[in-house]
Amino acid sequence: MQHSAVLNVMIKAAHRAARSLKRDLGELEHLQVSLKGPRNFVTAADHRAEAIVREELAKARPDYGFLGEEGGTQPGTDKTHRWIVDPLDGTTNFLHGIPHFAIAIALERNGTVDAIVACGLPHYGRGDLALARNEIAAAQRAFAGLRRYGAATLDLAWIAAGRLDAYWERDLSPWDLAAGSLLVREAGGFVSDIDGGDAILQKGSVVAGNETMHRELLRLLRDAGKTAGQEAAAAPTAP
Repeated sequence: MQHSAVLNVMIKAAHRAARSLKRDLGELEHLQVSLKGPRNFVTAADHRAEAIVREELAKARPDYGFLGEEGGTQPGTDKTHRWIVDPLDGTTNFLHGIPHFAIAIALERNGTVDAIVACGLPHYGRGDLALARNEIAAAQRAFAGLRRYGAATLDLAWIAAGRLDAYWERDLSPWDLAAGSLLVREAGGFVSDIDGGDAILQKGSVVAGNETMHRELLRLLRDAGKTAGQEAAAAPTAP
């Protein structure tokens, strides 16, 4: 399976840190444990794993910031990207003598210029075509690219999976939106109707993305709607 360059960097960092965790968790009798907070223990293995991840990520993206559970925040010169890392070990969770652990790595992207966004396209004779044209033109100016896949559930699932940065569409049915909206929320994303409220199923409209993209897309759509309204008001009326 082919991956993006950034995902390959994350996978390589996770694999290297995983090897360290596996060694440490195989020698529990030597594992040093310190108290980080009430009922919250952190092991030396966590620190080592996070340091390995940070080192590996920095090789590929030295300008990115870093936020780790153990090491805290390290700002980067690139203010629009930040790695967020949680080295999770399972020192008390064994199955057949095999330690379970995980390393969570996420890339926080605050900029919108390189974002990939999905949208809906209204059919001729259905929906507000002038509004749609204004929204699409504004999105083309603001983002790296637009996509139209034709299935709201797929678009929302890909938001949840991180394959898309944001998505909006109107004139949808509840069965188009219910499951996908839940996926986005469960993944920690933001989803609302196009007015920014919670009436997604009632209004049949949706805007989804991470916190930054959701906020910026709502603003873009609001401004595009105002422009469309002004153009409609200024248009000459038929005799």
